[in-house]
Amino acid sequence: MGKKTILHCIYSLGRGGAETMLLATLKELTEYNHVVVTLADDNHFAHLPGNCRHISLGMKNTKQLPLLRNNFRKLIRMEKPVLVHSHLYWPTILCRVSVRKEIPLVTTIHTSVGSAGDYKKKYIRLLDKYSFRKRPSYIIAVSEGVLKDYISLIPASSQQAEVIYTFVDEEKIQHKINLDTEGRFRFVCTGALRVQKNMERLIQLWPDEHNGFDLDIYGDGPLKTSLEKMAAGQTAVKLKGEVDNIEEVLPQYDGYISGSAVEGFSLSILEAMGTGIPLLLNDIASFREQCGETATYFHIQVSKEGFLETLQKFQSQSALRAEMAMKALELFQQNYSRIKHINALRNIYNNQINAH
Repeated sequence: MGKKTILHCIYSLGRGGAETMLLATLKELTEYNHVVVTLADDNHFAHLPGNCRHISLGMKNTKQLPLLRNNFRKLIRMEKPVLVHSHLYWPTILCRVSVRKEIPLVTTIHTSVGSAGDYKKKYIRLLDKYSFRKRPSYIIAVSEGVLKDYISLIPASSQQAEVIYTFVDEEKIQHKINLDTEGRFRFVCTGALRVQKNMERLIQLWPDEHNGFDLDIYGDGPLKTSLEKMAAGQTAVKLKGEVDNIEEVLPQYDGYISGSAVEGFSLSILEAMGTGIPLLLNDIASFREQCGETATYFHIQVSKEGFLETLQKFQSQSALRAEMAMKALELFQQNYSRIKHINALRNIYNNQINAH
């Protein structure tokens, strides 16, 4: 008897946190065959796991979504999945109005609906509520804060919901052993170049070159062109593009900085925690939940002078930086392991499949 199939639906395979997390998970769940259905064609991953196939519905914009419903239903009938797992907003709406009730449906919520830009639109919130009433799905949230916000939007979702923290591949991470710094203090920031990451504000705040602080930003996204223009006038800031070996890049830096305004649970921060780089983070609830007291926090709306003082204080406290970096590494190893995540997800899949 062949392996059973699980169908996963996500917007695209662009290199974001949700997409990276999905493919890393499928590689571990070898007892199933996996079909990843994307709404759009984008695929930034050169190699997919051997037990995984990618099918794109070829959507160019969300106005085409109603037209995809019949094609998606045909695909489900053809693949005969024992479970469907949706990620992100529009794929979840499509799944809830398309997947038959005899097939278990699981949904991962990756970001806080209380602060996400799309959820400020009334029709987005109404569609989510309507689709959940039509076809409830088992909810996985990437953090306690994300789950709390989603339950506030849809109280009924609390009946079938739990938190599973994300992970990064521990085997790839290279630990930073020496935290001593000489010369210029080098910060790194990684992630998709999107509005919620606040990289524009970070560049605006960054001190002039003579102050001794450098910032390298790794990633790609819709703000790439505008950020490159901003960085062109700031010699201490460089956009380094998207790389496949970030685990080799991170140990080259003295500190990790993020000014994100909205995060569900950050894979980029997890990579930095696992590497052992001292963390300087915008003071938002998701970072507090993820890192606790193992990071130094600042407010992204600080003045330029106040931001320089924050950087100077961070640089001067070498012993404290080293202590907090080690505590972040310990927290990473204890709470955010691959085994814990995979076992929790495997239990949900087994329970949902057996219940149907």
